[in-house]
Amino acid sequence: MLSVNFSTPLNGPARSERIKQMSNNHPAFEKSRITQEILVKIQHSLRRMPGVAANESNEIIQRLIEVGQVISQETSALVEAVMNLHLDQEDTDKAIARMSIEANLAKAHTDDQAQRINSLEEEVRLEKKKREDAEGNLKNLMGGIADITTEFKQLRDKADKQKTDSLNKGLSFFDGDFLIRSLDNTIQVLEDEVSKQHDLWAVQQQPSSEGIPRPIEPSPENVQVTNGHNKPLVPLQEEGLGDGSIFSDSLKSPRAATAFQPVRRPPTVGPPPKFGHFQGSMPPRPTTTLPHDRRTANAWNLVAPMQGGRQGLFNHKPQFPGPPFGRAASRQGFQNNPQFRPSFPQSAFAMPENPPQRPSSAFGYSRDYFPSTPTGQSRGRYNGRLRDNAPPPPLLDFGTSSSSGSTSVPPGALVSRSPYSNQPITITEQAVQAWHGHMMHFYATIRNFVERHASNPDPTGETKLSQTHLWPILLATYYPLSEQAAESYLDHHIRSENSKSCIVTRVIIDFVVNRVWNPSAWAGADADSTYAIMEVERDLERTTGQPSAIRQPILDRMAVIIDVVMKKEQGGPFIKNRIEEATHALLTSLQPLMNTFYNAVDAIQDLEQVIDSAYEISFRILTSRLTFDFRFPEIGSRFSSQSMLPIWPPTDPLELQAKHWRVALVTTPVVTCRNDTGSNISAHSVSLADVFCMQ
Repeated sequence: MLSVNFSTPLNGPARSERIKQMSNNHPAFEKSRITQEILVKIQHSLRRMPGVAANESNEIIQRLIEVGQVISQETSALVEAVMNLHLDQEDTDKAIARMSIEANLAKAHTDDQAQRINSLEEEVRLEKKKREDAEGNLKNLMGGIADITTEFKQLRDKADKQKTDSLNKGLSFFDGDFLIRSLDNTIQVLEDEVSKQHDLWAVQQQPSSEGIPRPIEPSPENVQVTNGHNKPLVPLQEEGLGDGSIFSDSLKSPRAATAFQPVRRPPTVGPPPKFGHFQGSMPPRPTTTLPHDRRTANAWNLVAPMQGGRQGLFNHKPQFPGPPFGRAASRQGFQNNPQFRPSFPQSAFAMPENPPQRPSSAFGYSRDYFPSTPTGQSRGRYNGRLRDNAPPPPLLDFGTSSSSGSTSVPPGALVSRSPYSNQPITITEQAVQAWHGHMMHFYATIRNFVERHASNPDPTGETKLSQTHLWPILLATYYPLSEQAAESYLDHHIRSENSKSCIVTRVIIDFVVNRVWNPSAWAGADADSTYAIMEVERDLERTTGQPSAIRQPILDRMAVIIDVVMKKEQGGPFIKNRIEEATHALLTSLQPLMNTFYNAVDAIQDLEQVIDSAYEISFRILTSRLTFDFRFPEIGSRFSSQSMLPIWPPTDPLELQAKHWRVALVTTPVVTCRNDTGSNISAHSVSLADVFCMQ
């Protein structure tokens, strides 16, 4: 509502100053000064008057002085009282005027709203009438088409019969051919009329077409032929993948495959130059030393409304089984590769009040600039154990104590330890393989969601996305490219089904890494645990880069806190609400990338399974005694078979490495777990990065 701002009533020193200004040169003070002058003259006259004793003269003079003081004080008090009354009157007049204006504005606003409601009701009536007319026309049209089709079939059968009889009798069938040609012309005219009516009805029904059966649409084949200019730039290579989807199940790969790895490869597939016959349309390959450009990006806070209920946390089985373990864990220590970014700033998905530090991620750009050189060093090492009701991946011990004494371990325990144990642990092949299995199960839930609700390519490319809140985050996935180069790559990848699915997957994984796989995801259960988590996060941030002997007690404390929260809140409203909040926040973020006609209810259910699995892994990571690093290779870096798996091209990784192929799009991170609680550092690779390559 509009309002007029009058000056507020004066109080305190301001009011006193205003009264002082108004009292200056008041007529009452002038008369008081005249009276004072008369009294002074009387005093002087008494002193000079002969025959008056000095004592009496002094007494009278003293009385006159007191009278003058009383006159001065009373005059000042009266003037101040009059000024106060004057100010009060002004404030009253302003208040009356303000209330009168606001009443008039409120009345005008009410009248305007009433008029607007009447106009909208009239428009609704007109649209309803148009809709009814269109439905009637469509019904009549469909009935006419059905009648014409039936009549045409009868005439065609009759014509065929007459033609057969004429041929049998050896007569000419000129009349029959003429009849068929006439019918063809009639059918063509009717089809044109149907097309015109369809276009008119579609235009009339654009505002509200949910309740009307959709008219006949052209077949996908015709659409593909008509919209040939919107075809992806990499069709020749991707058509060799079978169904054309990166999420398709395939034959056994010569190397371990992940949930996103299409391993159905033809026996003779060579790496085409660059992007095949479309190499001229693809942006140039970046160098690994491309300078970092400053690009402004608005960090956005995702808040989605709460909707619908759900099952308790970790109490439901997924609709699809977890994938088998596809690769054995490495026995070699993790070697830091310079092509990965060594630091990580705050994330747009991170909590705004206490943003955690994260490894390289599309959501890891700072508020004002894209990330410089992120790393996973600041990611804390957190402790924990598996619960007995673990999901499909096998329940294996994720590490055993290296002490000589035997320790009783429950069936679902990740690590055998007491809450504040300082015993070193040993990472076994079975433990790393179990971690790999859980990550593959998490990727499978993402694969199910993307395949059902967000796999259709976007023919508009980056035009529509550039106007959404997701735009700076999508550009950040192509670090360290310049903004123009990142836009070119994104426009190319968003038009293809394979790479579009990979982009959606990357957004989901970035969200989970920054919003779920950190201690802040477990804050809010109660005041004590929330304060304890915040305090431990501050301690971890303060001890970043220090020896593990200093950080390990803090990590043990964190593990105990989260373990207590899980035991206390499992099956309760806290974890349920946290999963629902994350689900709706992520779905709101993914809206620009979703299919045009996706089922919102099914999408929420499938995405809820993704977040449920993410929280399952979050609990295990944050309560384990291992350090987990999540690293995304930089765009333009050389392909490495030790840390990457190719989604495209479907070629042996060693061949891609030998021919110096480079990374064009990163879908999943390189996940490593490291045990640095003992005297020696033991590092293992949990899963490799799934990437699109270019030459």
